[in-house]
Amino acid sequence: MTTPIEKILSRLDSPQKGYQDGQYLAFCSHQTQRKQRKLSLTERTDGSVRLRCWGGCEFHEILNSLGLEAHELYPPRNRSEYEPKRNPPLVSPNQCIELIKMPINQMVITVLNFYNGVELTEKDKEQLLSNAHRAIQILEMTKEKA
Repeated sequence: MTTPIEKILSRLDSPQKGYQDGQYLAFCSHQTQRKQRKLSLTERTDGSVRLRCWGGCEFHEILNSLGLEAHELYPPRNRSEYEPKRNPPLVSPNQCIELIKMPINQMVITVLNFYNGVELTEKDKEQLLSNAHRAIQILEMTKEKA
């Protein structure tokens, strides 16, 4: 199977390697005067090809003169490599911040009171534990659904 860059290069007149890896220069097949190589081709890391004519030719004109369609500038998709569609989180990060403010504030006040020598009652301890569980639940809601 040929790659998009190989397919395009085979249709061009005297393509030459450019200064960078994956870059080529060629005579634009749409232009009638062929004094300079004005067609720049760049193979991207995903295997797709970027075309640019420095002589002013339009993208569709270049493709037509090469007998190509735009989809041929991209490698074929291998559907088996795709992950299944992910489900969005239940709440956005901004909503999470709003939901978590109160339990966190209550935990901070309780911890500061304890630090300053105030003895925690059983109710304070239960509230602290409850707020910690609530904060964890809220954070879990921002994760993607399985």
